[in-house]
This record gives sequence, structure tokens and C-alpha cells, in this order.
Amino acid sequence: MKSTRLLWHTRWSSKDGWSDAPVVLKDVSALTIALGSGELVVTNHQIAARNELGVFSRAVFTGFCDALVSGQDPFSGGAPQLVGLYRHGAGMHFGIFLRGKGYFRGVEAAQLFLPQIEWRNELFERCDSSGKLLKGAHAQPRLTP
Repeated sequence: MKSTRLLWHTRWSSKDGWSDAPVVLKDVSALTIALGSGELVVTNHQIAARNELGVFSRAVFTGFCDALVSGQDPFSGGAPQLVGLYRHGAGMHFGIFLRGKGYFRGVEAAQLFLPQIEWRNELFERCDSSGKLLKGAHAQPRLTP
């Protein structure tokens, strides 16, 4: 489908107030923008994941998960939150398995009733609500933990 993807970076400054600036999106799976205290950590882990896994969106996600669990940035952590956009309908939240625990919208899933949601692990593999790879799902390679 032909489409135009747009991304805007909105920021606040006590001196200048609100400002908006477009962020250029390339037609590749890549980290688009990293901000905040974890910017360098996320960027470095994402580069390492791309070098290991290739130029795929799963490498971006894996690098982000690696950065979160690394503990290198004391102000970053917790489970990632992931939303998918499809050709039809609204965005969809995914359940995430990180270090063997399930999360949905950043909250540990053991505390929630979650019928009919899709799950992914740190390698962006499709899995069930217990974290096991779904039948027919492609296992993704990982050389380093």
C-alpha cells in the first residue's frame, strides 16, 4: 500500500515553550530517534543488535530490550511497551516477554486478565501467553545473550 509516514518531535523548554520539528523517516527498519538519559545506551545496543541480527525491525526491538536490561542507564528500565500498526483498524498493544516474565503495557501480566492478545519476546519472536514459541513461528538467531 502506498502511504506517507510522518513523525514529529515535540519538546518543551521553559525559555521557548513548546516546539515541533519533523523527524526524517528513511524507508528502512532502523532506530529513528533516541532521546533522554538512555540515548547513548539504546543507540549502542541497537547498533550491536543490527550487526548481529541484520537490518530488520526485530534488531531494533532486541537492541532496545538489551539496553533496558543492561542497567547501564540508571534512569531507564522496566519492560518495553510495544504497539503494532496494521493496514486496517486501530493500533494494537502486544504482550512482551522479557527475561521470562510477561508484561502488557509495562505491567506484569500475571496481574492481568489478557484474552486474545499477541505476544512477542525479546527477539520479536511470536509466542503464546506462557512465552513459548508459537507453532509455525520462526525462531530468530541470537549469537550473544
